[in-house]
Amino acid sequence: MSSWNNLKKQIRDEFRAAPENFLFQPVIRKCLHPGPSRYNKAVGDDYYKQLKKWHDLPKEDPKLGNPRIIKNGRSLVTLQSAYYIKLMNDRFTLKEIDVIYDVGGGYGNMCRIIREMGYTGDYVLIDFPELQEIQKYYLENLGLKVSMNVAYKRLEDRAIRPKGNSLLIATHSMNEMPLEDRPKVNIDKFSKFFIAYNEEFDGIDNIEYFKQFKDLPHKTEYLQNEVQDQHRFLIGY
Repeated sequence: MSSWNNLKKQIRDEFRAAPENFLFQPVIRKCLHPGPSRYNKAVGDDYYKQLKKWHDLPKEDPKLGNPRIIKNGRSLVTLQSAYYIKLMNDRFTLKEIDVIYDVGGGYGNMCRIIREMGYTGDYVLIDFPELQEIQKYYLENLGLKVSMNVAYKRLEDRAIRPKGNSLLIATHSMNEMPLEDRPKVNIDKFSKFFIAYNEEFDGIDNIEYFKQFKDLPHKTEYLQNEVQDQHRFLIGY
């Protein structure tokens, strides 16, 4: 049983109790939107400096949901997501992707940022129903520019079958799935993929697990996050 079995219900209850303030709720802060602790402020500052040096700072967080701001109008999850997008854009062009499949898309913030950076293709959020309730609320309240061409699907319905020039984004999501569910993601079926993972979750050695994808026909890279060295990346293109 995954740790998410109980967490997703707590997240749903917190959101329903205070949708206008959902990003300030304790379990949501822990799982989806970390606040300004001393460590998080230092990490956010490092992300900000890197992105500013690269001229890739994202827009400030919208006020919707009462985000926890870390640096100059931006939350840690926004700065972290923009850093991930920079790593992708260094290797391939997001605007050329036909469909993005975002597995475990949080509250929809990655989708928002990618839309604001100019991506207009299809965007599929694959998540628990409890999380999709939040994603729909967040994206639809931000307007058509962000919410257009967004579909919501559940992984348990069936394995993912990507179409066209496809991109898988799985940031700290696939690494938190039970082992029996991970093959449904179908990494090898995607044209490109970006996976961020922790070294261990629920007793699973993720470093060892993700080694199995090194021999895919894609060009694959295994990287360590320069800002948060406990985080790792698997990128294929």
